[in-house]
Amino acid sequence: MSKFKKVPEKVPKKKKSRSDEEFAYRTVIISTIFSSIFLILSMLFNGGIITIFNQQSLLWDTLDVLIKGGVILLFYFFTMISYGNYKELNGKPIEFKELLLLFLLALVQSSLHPYVFGFTLFGLFLLIGYFYLIQES
Repeated sequence: MSKFKKVPEKVPKKKKSRSDEEFAYRTVIISTIFSSIFLILSMLFNGGIITIFNQQSLLWDTLDVLIKGGVILLFYFFTMISYGNYKELNGKPIEFKELLLLFLLALVQSSLHPYVFGFTLFGLFLLIGYFYLIQES
């Protein structure tokens, strides 16, 4: 027996932090909001309701195609993040049919302009490759 009593050190209590599941649901909601915003912008720009540039020039046409295609790609990006996080919370993987449906939904938005369609198709393949490479094995 020791002569000195060991005094237990007080460990400061950690503040309650959000659980991982609650945080994941919040990211699903936020990415769904961003996805909805980009879907509305895409419909406005690609549907011809809002014209970005009225001048006919190679520079302005190229910038117009990049903006319209970029909005579609951002819609697809945030939709995939939102849907992927939601499926992960439910414990199920994204099926090929669902992935194909989202891919076609993004392509339908760009079907009125051939250059936007080509840019979007190329960007979608890059995004799918990106998602494939970053997923856990």
